[in-house]
Amino acid sequence: MSDRIADSGWDASEVEVTVSSGEVTLSGVVNDRNAKYEFESIAEGISGVKDVHNQVRVKRESEQQSSKNQSSGSSLGQNSGLSNNKTEPKLGEKSESVRRI
Repeated sequence: MSDRIADSGWDASEVEVTVSSGEVTLSGVVNDRNAKYEFESIAEGISGVKDVHNQVRVKRESEQQSSKNQSSGSSLGQNSGLSNNKTEPKLGEKSESVRRI
């Protein structure tokens, strides 16, 4: 699921996906309301997902400006937020899995 969200073209660098017993919780912040709902739609389309809790918050314009100013000094690729050091959550697992996208 994290790969599908990352491949969506939307900035998912500040979004976390938690999976527990077939329930997906999306949390974090995005710059665009459409991204929030696109991530929810992607999660709902995954086989085995029973329910999606979308707790993603849309940044206000003032927050977006602040983020741009803070990240302007970083090199390209460092802010992607995509990390391959964690395993993909399995929907049937009883324990809770968290992945930062």
